[in-house]
Amino acid sequence: MPRYALASHVFACLDQDCIVLLDLKQDRYFSFEAPGAPDIENLAENDQVAERLLERGLLIHSGDATNDRPFVAVPAPTVGLVSDRYEENPPRSMGYVSSFVRATAMAAALLRIGSLERAVRRVRTRNARRNNPSSLFDPQRARELVAVFTDLRPFLFTSREACLFESLVLIEFMARYSFFPAWVFGVRARPFAAHCWVQQGDTVLNDTVEHVTRYTPIMTA
Repeated sequence: MPRYALASHVFACLDQDCIVLLDLKQDRYFSFEAPGAPDIENLAENDQVAERLLERGLLIHSGDATNDRPFVAVPAPTVGLVSDRYEENPPRSMGYVSSFVRATAMAAALLRIGSLERAVRRVRTRNARRNNPSSLFDPQRARELVAVFTDLRPFLFTSREACLFESLVLIEFMARYSFFPAWVFGVRARPFAAHCWVQQGDTVLNDTVEHVTRYTPIMTA
């Protein structure tokens, strides 16, 4: 029986007896019922399913893969930075305003002119070069930056139904101050829903712990 692997632009997770696939090239999700299937290889043991996934470019023969990728592991979130409870009014310095505008413009260009795949690759490449391990993460400084971001956000965009854009803007904004958190994508199989947020270790930066734990992580950047 041939073995299969995910294409490099495809990510998977198991949620509620369903395997969900995220195709970054098409910016689309696919879901398959797979009771008891712990991984993509077991799902692909069904010839018809495997052929459909191969035709769509979601699967490749494992001999063509550079490595086998397990389902993503993300630290369980336990802390949320509640920026709307910042003790003082966030500062609105020209430096912060300039960084926020530039971050917003960059995120818009990446998603409208480029693609989700390009945006994810940019974040991953930068994080791979980062010199800011989790042990040096300063939660107070991060809280201030998130508070500034939340304070300035209504001037350029709203967060309603825009988790993708909001998270990318926050990532671009924080990178200008040497913070390089993870961009986490999660899904819920039934009823289907997709969401993304920004997380550093077990700390959620732009959402609540209660909300994000409703989703199973499928990819991080």
